Amino acid sequence: MRWGGLDPSEVTFANAGGGGDRFRAVVAGVVDATATSSEFEPEAAERGVNVIARAPEATPNLLRICVVTSDKVIAEKHDQLVRFLAAQMAGHKYAIENPKETADYAREVAKLPPDDKSPEFIFEEVVKYDAVKPDLPIMADKLQWNVDMMHRNGRIKESYDIKTFIDEGPRQEALKLVATN
Repeated sequence: MRWGGLDPSEVTFANAGGGGDRFRAVVAGVVDATATSSEFEPEAAERGVNVIARAPEATPNLLRICVVTSDKVIAEKHDQLVRFLAAQMAGHKYAIENPKETADYAREVAKLPPDDKSPEFIFEEVVKYDAVKPDLPIMADKLQWNVDMMHRNGRIKESYDIKTFIDEGPRQEALKLVATN
């Protein structure tokens, strides 16, 4: 048994494409349920679709966003990596501190109509669930939960200590770079 008492053997899994494709498949009755991005939640009710779970509540330890790189990049492109991380930190901080500008820019980039409120919905969700942290903390406990879950579900043969894969150096340097600007 898994979360909610549902045994995975009772479910038929099917590839139904990306988030938008999966949402449309539920609306069309092609599939009974799916996981998809919360960006579709505002239109779910008007399309006759019910949201039955929200990922941050149902699986609070599941990481949705993670920045990863290789030892080779850390060694050979160290300065660029640090500047990239610093730019991400500064950008996230700016976006969180400027919600209207962030929503307006999202509408512009995504070519959304001016009355589309999905950027505000996503922004509010990010804030509600503390989903974006400008200092880009490495959440080793959540990463370890993901590794252990993959092992429990047979996706990997054995679990391992995630801390052996973490290099805090570039992030710490990026924090210092952001603090000096």
